[in-house]
Amino acid sequence: MILLNVKRLIMDIFLFRYRQFLVYLGKLELLLGVVFLGAIVVSITLQIFFRYVLQSPLIWVIEFSTGCFIWGSFLCVSYALKKKRHITITTFTIYMSAHARVVLRAVAYLIMNILLIVIAIYALKIIELEGRTTTISLPITISKSWLFSVPILTSSILSLITCVYLMLAEVRAVISGKVSGPIIVIPND
Repeated sequence: MILLNVKRLIMDIFLFRYRQFLVYLGKLELLLGVVFLGAIVVSITLQIFFRYVLQSPLIWVIEFSTGCFIWGSFLCVSYALKKKRHITITTFTIYMSAHARVVLRAVAYLIMNILLIVIAIYALKIIELEGRTTTISLPITISKSWLFSVPILTSSILSLITCVYLMLAEVRAVISGKVSGPIIVIPND
């Protein structure tokens, strides 16, 4: 019995530290998302100024702002997962017991983890393929994979890190019998 309590305590401490890490990671994701959004606004504003005031358009703005949009969007996927901002369908789960809902969420997170791993594996293959081409109009030449495939891989890994925590927390809730509502990593302000 004492060994079981020690194991539970270790799991609780692990989940607490894991959640703290995810909160900091979420802040970084949000910050980077805001930076990318700001970069889009600044670059498009510069493009308007250069095109209509100086009569000399910048050729790199479209490719740059597209890359910023893709990076910002994919980074915020993981952030939205941490805040439980993705669409959920609760048509059937509202009729289930609280315990059954927790088990179902744990299984759903397991499936999400598997899918995120598959996406990451395929993203690695695409990165290799896209790595052969480079940007056309940016002031510096970089591989197109940094604009298209690497954000997918990054988002998959960040979401996987979050989903593993959510799955473990749900499993912990099932084992302990402390069943509650969905686990939210970063509470809504």
